[in-house]
Amino acid sequence: MPIAIEHDALYQAIDRLPENTLIELARFIEFLQFKSQRDAQVDEDTATKGEPPFNPVYFPEGVLQGYEFSPEFIADARKELWTGFGAELE
Repeated sequence: MPIAIEHDALYQAIDRLPENTLIELARFIEFLQFKSQRDAQVDEDTATKGEPPFNPVYFPEGVLQGYEFSPEFIADARKELWTGFGAELE
């Protein structure tokens, strides 16, 4: 549920901030503007191209040659990784 915030309330809140925080506020506003533009661009690219908003990674042939990544291998690796985790906390 969107929160309705009046512009006047924001202006008043900014006016009450200490002077030394205004630089941080300005940087945050720049970040929000950048994020908004980026999100709009991603949405536009996704809508026009019909592609996901990410670039999949393709490994050159032979880079992972000889490595097994079966579900069983991954499950065993996870078990080995988590074995004994937190034991030293007890």
